[in-house]
Amino acid sequence: MAQKVLVISGVSMKEGGIRTVLTEALTALNTYAFDHNLKVYALVPDAQDYVFSHIECIGFPKAKKSWWNRIWIEYVVFKRLSQKIKPDFWLSLHDTTPNVACPNRFMYAHHPTVVYQPKFSDWYFNYKIGVFALLYHWVYRWNIHKNKAVFVQQQSLYNYFKKRGVRKIIRCPWQETRIPSFSSLRQKPDRKLLFYPLIPRSFKNVEILGEALQLLSPEENAQLEIWLTFSKNENRYARYLAQKYPLNNLCFIGKLSREEVFAHYEIMDALIFPSRLETWGLPISEAKAMQKPLWVADVPYAHETVGTYENVVFFNPNNPQQLADTLRQWLQGKAVYTGNQAVQGEGLVLENWTAMFDFICSAHAKV
Repeated sequence: MAQKVLVISGVSMKEGGIRTVLTEALTALNTYAFDHNLKVYALVPDAQDYVFSHIECIGFPKAKKSWWNRIWIEYVVFKRLSQKIKPDFWLSLHDTTPNVACPNRFMYAHHPTVVYQPKFSDWYFNYKIGVFALLYHWVYRWNIHKNKAVFVQQQSLYNYFKKRGVRKIIRCPWQETRIPSFSSLRQKPDRKLLFYPLIPRSFKNVEILGEALQLLSPEENAQLEIWLTFSKNENRYARYLAQKYPLNNLCFIGKLSREEVFAHYEIMDALIFPSRLETWGLPISEAKAMQKPLWVADVPYAHETVGTYENVVFFNPNNPQQLADTLRQWLQGKAVYTGNQAVQGEGLVLENWTAMFDFICSAHAKV
């Protein structure tokens, strides 16, 4: 039997949670390719960052530099490449359905702005968020019905594609969490530590943390620190936050490697995650894997990401007073964890990357 060829593309998955998604997918696919005699090409931002024994990685470092570059690569360069390597399967891992010559195409959709109403602050601090909220309706629509199936994580995206007549939608409500090797931190503050790993973007809603701290008394603030993983000058939003909330216990500790993030999970007292918008909310899954308490925004994505878990507190991401009152209770040793149950959604559900690759490569993918 001739060796089957699979292409997995994620040329713009360069930072944050989506970079982790790409790394985890390729790690699982490397093993799968060996076990199933599959030839795999991975189209990635930088080939030197991805070295696997059973995957040939091809880098496209210019894809992230502009949308025009990405459109040219996805719809022109990929067509030429597909005609050359003649793949049996093509999995687009980052929201688009490329223009390729391939009989079995699949798209993994996880950009949530299509179900998000941008606020003025989103337009002000980074207009791209507002633009993406409009643009992605067209990005998703282009070629989407040429896919054998569309994979989504969140129920909200399942509903979005269902309303638009997509024939085959598969839910993948999981995020495999591989805890990396890390060196433990020697120092921990002698007061309560809440940790918020993030890239500074306006929908991350850091303002509610600053507002809530300002509602606490000096004595209460002296018992608490919140650490943020960006520098004060990283971008326009970061500079705004540093100027508006010059608080001794709201700490801008700078960008961390994934290993350093896990070292901070180890010493934190709880994860705090007030973000209004997420593709998944990877730090929630990571902190849960470390069996740490979770303080998360009371919005649909967060309930789905948390799944079944006891040590979780949900708070209104638009109500600083409620968060301040909850922090006060916690400092007094009276925190009440409400718990959460896994969201039961619609449609076929795949439980891990291996199940996704099985679906793609099996006869079921031909329906």
